[in-house]
Amino acid sequence: MPQGAIQEDRRKFPRVDVEIKGIFRVIDSKTKDGLAEIQNVSLGGVMFISSSPLQSGGLIEMTLFLKGSEISHKANVVWAEKVKGLLAPECQYGIEFVTISPLERRYLSFIISSDLEKNRST
Repeated sequence: MPQGAIQEDRRKFPRVDVEIKGIFRVIDSKTKDGLAEIQNVSLGGVMFISSSPLQSGGLIEMTLFLKGSEISHKANVVWAEKVKGLLAPECQYGIEFVTISPLERRYLSFIISSDLEKNRST
């Protein structure tokens, strides 16, 4: 998005800033797994930084490492944007969950709700 542009917030779910790790791989590709630094998470998807290249519209499999558990899912890459000011060529990505089990969704909902409640009380 161009600098200074006003962005309409179209998110369906609240998101929580996090500092967690993840791994991903592009479905139907022979590329190696990529490492992800998850920046925020919601019930609809995540935003992360990675030096592994991804294309908007691509389908990936991702595993998030959340508080002693793993959440694995398939997701669409909704957007990609180069990160300015870093030495390594890194990009930010926004992904939307395509498949996530009901149990993993409940766990993710619990984590998000707990973090939102903690942020309200501070």
